[in-house]
Parts: sequence; C-alpha cells; structure tokens
Amino acid sequence: MSLRAEPLLAVAAGLVLAGVAAWWWLNVLEPPRAPVPGYRGAAFEPLSAAMPPIGPFEAFYVNDDNPFVSWREREAEKKRLQQPVAVVIKPRPPARIEPIKPPELKLPPPKSGGGDAPKVVGFTKRSDGSVDVLFTLPGETRPHLMKPGEKAGRWTFTAIEDGNVAVFADETGRQYRLVIGGR
Repeated sequence: MSLRAEPLLAVAAGLVLAGVAAWWWLNVLEPPRAPVPGYRGAAFEPLSAAMPPIGPFEAFYVNDDNPFVSWREREAEKKRLQQPVAVVIKPRPPARIEPIKPPELKLPPPKSGGGDAPKVVGFTKRSDGSVDVLFTLPGETRPHLMKPGEKAGRWTFTAIEDGNVAVFADETGRQYRLVIGGR
C-alpha cells in the first residue's frame, strides 16, 4: 500500500461509519410516543359541537333567543326598548363673565441706601480682630478706610455680617446692608 492510499481509506471508513450511524438513528431508534388518552383502555371519542343558526343581525336581538334570561325579564326589556325615548334638554343659564383684575404692580425696593450710599470695595481684618472697611462715596474717586462706629457724610459704619455684607446706618438710624464689592 502506498502512503497516499491510507488517508483516502481513513476518509472512506469515516464516511461509512457516519452513514451507518445515520441509518441506525433514523430507522432502528423509534421516537418516544405519548400514550393515547382514554379511559379504562378505550380511547376518547372526539366530540363536535354545532353552533345554532343565528338570524340576520339587522333583526337579531340576543335577549329574544337567550335561554339563560327568564321570559319575564325579556318581555319587560322588550317593552322598555319599544317605548319612545324622550330627550330633555335643559336650558343653560346665561354665562357670567367676570372682569379680571390686573395684578398689583409691586416694584422692588430701591437700592440700599438710596443714591448716595457708599460703595464698599473691600475690608481688612487685623490680628486683634478689629475690622476696617474700604469704601468710596458717590462722586469721589479716592477710597476711604473706616472703623466700626465712625461716620462719613451721613453714613455710619456698624459691622460686617456673613463675611461679605457691610452694615451702614444713616442719620435716622435705619440700617442698610451693602454687599462688599457690589452696588
């Protein structure tokens, strides 16, 4: 035998083996079959049902032929359906149109301190805890340094709150909260 014939014989033997396995699988093995349902060895007989004839739908009413509704109820419903229906339309009351009030105009409060309030530019905090405010008055370009309780014009510097709000008081004692760095 030559070296070339051995691989061909191996392929042929594999094909024969695959063919025998397929034949065995398809012919010898039987698929599992479920038993036929029945009672005491006898198979059940298939049943069939016939629908009763239904008349044309133009004149067909289910309660005339419904055996589960009593005759008295069918007759009472038949009389009720044969009576003419009266449609009563109640007149509507005339529509009331109420005028809508325009909302009240609420203007925002004027800028704090009016037109001559100081513009707070910044502040300094010293090692002893005292605070000075750096501000400019309207119409001036030179900044002023002020300690709590000091007065410039009609304005008295009171304190700094929340770390960024300077509190000033005017000559009437009314207090104004001015944001540091804003107007």
